[in-house]
Amino acid sequence: MRSKDTDYTYAVAKVRARENALLDRARLQRLAEASSFAECLKLLREAGYPSAEAGYEHMLAQEQAALYAFLREISPVQETFDIFLVRSDYHNLKVLLKAEYLGENHDDLLKDMGRFPPERMRRAVAERRFSDMPAIMEAAVQEAVAAFDKTGDPQASDMVLDRAAFSEMTALAEQSGSPFVRELIAVMVDLENIRTFERVRHMGKGYDFLRRAVVDGGTIPPEKYLADTNVALSDILAGTAYQDFDSTSIAALEKDVDNFLVSYMRKTRFVAFGIEPLVAYLLAKENELRQVRIILTGKRNDIPADVIKERLREVYV
Repeated sequence: MRSKDTDYTYAVAKVRARENALLDRARLQRLAEASSFAECLKLLREAGYPSAEAGYEHMLAQEQAALYAFLREISPVQETFDIFLVRSDYHNLKVLLKAEYLGENHDDLLKDMGRFPPERMRRAVAERRFSDMPAIMEAAVQEAVAAFDKTGDPQASDMVLDRAAFSEMTALAEQSGSPFVRELIAVMVDLENIRTFERVRHMGKGYDFLRRAVVDGGTIPPEKYLADTNVALSDILAGTAYQDFDSTSIAALEKDVDNFLVSYMRKTRFVAFGIEPLVAYLLAKENELRQVRIILTGKRNDIPADVIKERLREVYV
């Protein structure tokens, strides 16, 4: 997985060209101000998005799949992007196991952009055969099923898989040999734990639940969250890069978390060589897709434009 920064010269040039097509704040606000849901979809088509005839979630999934295909095509080390595909694999595992637990079908929730196609993942789950997949994944599925059998709570199973996903991402980041990728994954773990800590507090869950939910690999050790579950999040974050996060509400915190990651990636704008611009474009485009989803959901539900715009995050460009 290791490579030299200069190996990315061609890829960086391709990404810089694509960055010009990212939606800036002005264009996102125009989408929010569109006269109707249909008008919003029309503006997105003009901006290069695919048709939404099969529904806007399908449209967004297509756009994300195209994003990963583009980056894997131009990257001299394709395995690097497996780090980010891990999230889709474990999402699919959660969907498939939950469907099994509840005797339901949730195929519409599966993502076709992981390292392993959904159908292959379905067979692995049904047959409990993961010999051609990462060992950490096989162990996680076994632990997740045991957690559900013990508690009857699909959420307990999900937490096992979430921890495994971040563990695998951290391991792959180490293998990449890229200090930037290692630091980025550590930041992503921090942000996930910050979200988790505050959500658990709002849900009124206790220490045992939180202990199972927080994950290793961040710059803030899990012990900081577990030392006193009654402590304010602001006290945990004091003196860290996240000390200015607004934890007065879940919505405010979620917005700060998303904005932090965008700001973190902006420092790569002036990097001429290396993997940094490719990863930054990946996360910038994913951020754009989240914002488009916020806008389309708002337009579909007749939420006023001013309210939608308040919910928008920072943008990379």
